[in-house]
Amino acid sequence: YARLTSAFAFYASPSISPQMTLAARVGVAHNLGDFPFYQANTLGGKDNLRGYRSTRFAGRTSFFQNLELRLELFDFSTYVARGQAGLLAFLDNGRVWTEADDDRDVSQAFFDGYHQGYGAGLWADVFELFVLTATLDASPEDVLFTLRFGFLF
Repeated sequence: YARLTSAFAFYASPSISPQMTLAARVGVAHNLGDFPFYQANTLGGKDNLRGYRSTRFAGRTSFFQNLELRLELFDFSTYVARGQAGLLAFLDNGRVWTEADDDRDVSQAFFDGYHQGYGAGLWADVFELFVLTATLDASPEDVLFTLRFGFLF
């Protein structure tokens, strides 16, 4: 079997104060041929569809979209560290297609079955060396706390 994957990210920072950045990313993956179930394309977890457990959705084809608004609130300087801190809010959408979707009408199969995750969090850029991000990720199934180095994308 073979796997085809692609992703595209876009960042826009209008020149307004306080500093705001709109970040968007889309990605798709598709398996060609017969593949083992553990090689299915997955969505969920902290990598592409926040608010769901890791590998929650699996299938031959996956598509995801991430939209994130980052807002810088203030600069800080303490005895321990200096940097910038801010807030972020996000909305994620994604879907996987399985063999069961092959029998459905194409337009119905494409537009039905999307899953959404959303949330908000705090970020800190410390010494302009690394970013620490803490988010509360929600979906109709779960609410998860995520702590990571860097932004999702």
